Amino acid sequence: MDQPPLYPVWDHQRSDLFWEQCRQKVAELRERDRQQVNLSTLTPGQKRRVWEYIKIHEPQLAAMLSDTFVQEAMAMFDADVHIDIKIVMAALGGIS
Repeated sequence: MDQPPLYPVWDHQRSDLFWEQCRQKVAELRERDRQQVNLSTLTPGQKRRVWEYIKIHEPQLAAMLSDTFVQEAMAMFDADVHIDIKIVMAALGGIS
């Protein structure tokens, strides 16, 4: 059984639908990104306050961030941690 290509270029209507779905997904990802804070942009003091807040109020998140595998993967990919802005705002009492 032949599988259709990943993107439907042969059918104008299906192609339009596919690209509209792509645009919607990109918009969702951009909105999600706006709702997060890259912790590397915070000062050391702010990072400490956020970490203390996470340990108390978000223990599952604290456990995940402390996990050895996660730490190694972050180091391997030189990754930054992005946290929901609501958590950061709660930890810091608002950011001006």
